[in-house]
Amino acid sequence: MQTIQRLIAALRAFWANRQQRRTVMWVLGAVGVLVLAFGAYTYLDARNEINDIEARKDRFLAAFPTAEVDGELRPDLQNATQADLLWLALQRRNQEKAEVRQGRGIMAVGLGLLTLGLAYLVAPTGERQTIADSSTGDTPPTT
Repeated sequence: MQTIQRLIAALRAFWANRQQRRTVMWVLGAVGVLVLAFGAYTYLDARNEINDIEARKDRFLAAFPTAEVDGELRPDLQNATQADLLWLALQRRNQEKAEVRQGRGIMAVGLGLLTLGLAYLVAPTGERQTIADSSTGDTPPTT
């Protein structure tokens, strides 16, 4: 019970300290932007790799005749060599790896947005209280 009370007291002290909240906000914001940028780069890089692999596969499969299978035209690979089939399998594996990287990029973008949202929630609100103006002696209204 005392642990919970200490935790609540520490949380209240943090929430009351405007400078600490501001520092945490900037740190969370910077981390969020970095994670967001990393995720976007990872997603775009993986998407470009997938497009390149598909283009290479299309050029490769254009050399083979097509046959109708279940109402679809597909390349007829009966006369393909073992090396050709292995190359296609390698391309499929590389494409699956790139799709996994693409998914991780999307996840990183989401985490970056979540971190930016947390930074917004931690941000101090309201006007900052200032010391009375020495020249006029007026004190600003508090909110």
